[in-house]
Amino acid sequence: MKFPLKSAPHIQGKTKNSNILATVLKAALFVAVWSIFNRFFVFGIETALHIVFMIIAACAAGTAAHVIFYYLGTLKNNDFNFSKFTQKFTTGETVVTGLILALAMQSTSHLYAVVIVTLFAEIMGKLIFGGYGQNIFNPIAVGLVFNALAFGGTTLTVGALPDIVSAATPLAWLNSQNWIINPYTANNFILSSGGVLSMFLGTIPAFVGAGAIGETSRLALVLALCYMCYKKAADWTTPVIYVGVVFIIAAVYGFFIGAGFWYPVIHILTGGVIFGAVFLASDSVTIPFNRQGKAIFAILLAMFTMLIRFNTSHVEGVAFSIILMNMMVPFIDSKTLNITSKKIGAKVASVAITFAVALIFVVGFTILFS
Repeated sequence: MKFPLKSAPHIQGKTKNSNILATVLKAALFVAVWSIFNRFFVFGIETALHIVFMIIAACAAGTAAHVIFYYLGTLKNNDFNFSKFTQKFTTGETVVTGLILALAMQSTSHLYAVVIVTLFAEIMGKLIFGGYGQNIFNPIAVGLVFNALAFGGTTLTVGALPDIVSAATPLAWLNSQNWIINPYTANNFILSSGGVLSMFLGTIPAFVGAGAIGETSRLALVLALCYMCYKKAADWTTPVIYVGVVFIIAAVYGFFIGAGFWYPVIHILTGGVIFGAVFLASDSVTIPFNRQGKAIFAILLAMFTMLIRFNTSHVEGVAFSIILMNMMVPFIDSKTLNITSKKIGAKVASVAITFAVALIFVVGFTILFS
């Protein structure tokens, strides 16, 4: 196989790594502030403060991981350069992973769990490979998978929040129904949630309390993605195609089980699909190089997400799918890098075939074994 010679991140133009990180950090801070204020108005100061402490703990743990790793790595030569490390901090490299990880965790997470998960994500997902731009796995996805396996059942009592999150989250409820509901149930679910607009804005207490901190408002996430794309810190191809294919797969499966129109809407507006699309699938380091590869990556990512949702006990398949697809990036690059702009037919055909196979595989496999 031929591998790309250009080092990550694979962003076209003259955008520097420091600018990319600073832009992603600003976008994540925007979502964080939105989520904190949302929970403050719904649940009060105690819950909002706990989220602030979670973010501080995650950012501190990320910085500590960089200090320890770089210091130990240069201990023999005694050439630890504090000024260079300060530059890493000011550009956001030491804190951006921790911030997004905190946003991807529940409001009731223990602070010690936040610290451990962030340390694991920074070291095992990024630093052990050589730092930002050298990692083959998305460190946030690594941290989320570790959190699900190690701390999935641990929560902390915070204000009025546990009365809401102790009940089944929307995806957990769907999973308990084997993902099979009728149009009447789906419509009532949307209405009881305040309607599609309220679900998109994140203004209903049940949706503010359930799920991850950063999943409060899909509008905030969309605005964050638009900002990152405008600043050339992300490419729209993977996030948009990923969400679109998830919607299509859910719609086709919903058609076969008679769930109605609202079924794919529920899949998109609950859980971490949009959050994962914005902050994980847009990562310029761990996704394919060119647009065709990104499209194929997004389609297969949606396929694995829905396979995990439909056929396992894990109601969220986003982080697991990201790691699985990170393994396939070199192969995807090797098959798409040499296709020139003149070979439009080959590009369209490869993406279309990938989409068709993914759609048939997920829907067929789920219906056959359900």
